[in-house]
Amino acid sequence: CSASATTVVTINQILPPTITPPNTLVVCSPSTLTLTASNCAGTVTWSEGGATGTSLTLNAVGTYSISATCSVNGCTSEASTIITGLEVKALPVSSATSNSPICAGGSLNLIGSEGETYLWSGPNSYSSTDRNPIILNTVIANAGTYTLTVTSKGCSSTAQTVVAINTIS
Repeated sequence: CSASATTVVTINQILPPTITPPNTLVVCSPSTLTLTASNCAGTVTWSEGGATGTSLTLNAVGTYSISATCSVNGCTSEASTIITGLEVKALPVSSATSNSPICAGGSLNLIGSEGETYLWSGPNSYSSTDRNPIILNTVIANAGTYTLTVTSKGCSSTAQTVVAINTIS
C-alpha cells in the first residue's frame, strides 16, 4: 500500500526595520540624537545596548554606529542598514576669573579656561578673542560682569566673572 499527500509550506521572511536617522548627526551635550524605526510588525531591537522600541535616543557622550532588527513570532530579521556618523560631543569646561578687585588705572587680567576659541564680552562694549586678555588703565566703566564663551570641537559653553574697580576717594 502506498499513499501520498501534499502540503503547502509558507516561509515568511521578516524584513529588517527601516531606520530614520535624526536630521543632525552630530550634537553637543546635553542635546540628544533620536533614531526611529518603521516597517516592523513586531519588536524592534537596537544594536545600542539591546534597547527595544520604535525609537532610540542617544544622550551619552560618544560616537555611534546603530542598526536594528525586527522580531515577530520568535523569528528575527537580519540587521538593518547601519547608521554611522552619529556623535554626541562633550561641552568644553569653561571658567572665567580675574585679578579683581583692582584699583582704577591698574591692569585687569581676565583668565579663561582651555579651549580652541574664545570670546569675551563685558562692560563698556568690551570684546576680545584672546584666552587671557589684559585691559590696561582701567576706569570705573570697566567694572561689571564679563562673559567668556569657550568653543572646542564645535561645542560652546560660557562662564562669567564679576570685576570690581576701586577708586581712591
